[in-house]
Amino acid sequence: MAREPRIGLLGNCQAGPLSHLLKATLPDVNIERVVTVHLAKDEDRAEAYQALSECDLILAQRVADNYPCKFVRNNELKDAFGSKVLVWPNLYYRGYNPELVYVKDAVTRQPLPSPLGNFHSSTVHDAWAEGLPAAEAEERHRSVDFNRTQYAGVPEASLLELREREADCDIRISDWVEEHWWDRRIFFTFNHPSRAALAELVRRVIDSSDLLNNGLTREVSASGPPEPLGRYRLPLNPWIHHELTPALESDATFQGNEMAFVDGIPRAEKAVVQLPLSDFVEMSYRVYDACFGS
Repeated sequence: MAREPRIGLLGNCQAGPLSHLLKATLPDVNIERVVTVHLAKDEDRAEAYQALSECDLILAQRVADNYPCKFVRNNELKDAFGSKVLVWPNLYYRGYNPELVYVKDAVTRQPLPSPLGNFHSSTVHDAWAEGLPAAEAEERHRSVDFNRTQYAGVPEASLLELREREADCDIRISDWVEEHWWDRRIFFTFNHPSRAALAELVRRVIDSSDLLNNGLTREVSASGPPEPLGRYRLPLNPWIHHELTPALESDATFQGNEMAFVDGIPRAEKAVVQLPLSDFVEMSYRVYDACFGS
């Protein structure tokens, strides 16, 4: 009896859902998440490469050639394993909430926690940095004109960025994002795609591999358990919603982490909370006051 094909997977937060959807679609395939890229260290190379050498196919998330950990770089993997490596793009799109950014601690340079995990609203942060009251940050957030002025070029620029990032990948998906971003919400944050987007990525992974498709058309289900990357959700940007995606339903609240302040230091808790805009702004201001000084 022939053994099950063995697939090695390298990636970050999108790799887990990708693995689960692949396994659900191809139950006779053995899938192992060999490397979590952001946790990888150069000293892990020998163990990881031994595991990958035993795989029939390696699915590697796109990693730049200047990434600090060398052995997870796509060029290093292809040098070591050749055509066994298929590179898939990081699903990334800022078109729904162009205001979302990371904010880093001034000392540690680590991302600050927020009710949205590591995601922050630049509208709210900038209002805080300008010394504006929270009420004015709320007003800015709600203003279609303000958001148009601040973020008008972001959706198109982000799509172009995705095209450029996937240009050296074996699998591409920007065409699907361009076709569907306005008729359904396919991202919750810029790097947390919906199950439907992940299912499309899985379909394209399968189609790109002779080992996986066997000449057959595989149906990848976009239904099933709760959204694997849907913990953090927020209303559509007011300008985006008003002018570009009026038919889409927008969340009424900011869904994310309950926050605690331990010795004045903000910390995300496990509990999920639903925050109206006023509470989200107030909590964001508390985080910035605690980390940067009021």
